[in-house]
Amino acid sequence: MTSHHLSSYGFANWQEVPIDDISCRNLILRLPRRNGVYILKADASIPRLVDSSDLIYIGHGKIQTRLQNLLISFLPHKFKNYKTPHTAYKELTRIIQEMGLKIFVAYKEYEEKDHAKNMESVLIRKYCSDHIEPPPLNNTRR
Repeated sequence: MTSHHLSSYGFANWQEVPIDDISCRNLILRLPRRNGVYILKADASIPRLVDSSDLIYIGHGKIQTRLQNLLISFLPHKFKNYKTPHTAYKELTRIIQEMGLKIFVAYKEYEEKDHAKNMESVLIRKYCSDHIEPPPLNNTRR
């Protein structure tokens, strides 16, 4: 499964994640505060156990809050003081800084949190079915 397969699920509007603090802050402020599924992809395909994929993370929750917590390393200091970092924020920071990959985000809003959680599960199961493992940053819980 790659980002091209996601348009049939309603994920087609990919926005580049900027790494300068002001642009990243502006991206966060434009995101909806509603429940939804958000997906991160890289600008290059990453080898997996089977085949490869540009998808690096599939998540759900309040879109603005979850992405703010995930991108905390790239936000202005005053904008991030009160937020708890996302479980994958260190790994995402390394991917951007050490591998030099550009990251893009797409999201789909859902009225109900359960609908978002169910769609996240569907997408992760599909990814695992195709690659025998979850997206790289979905493995970061400790």
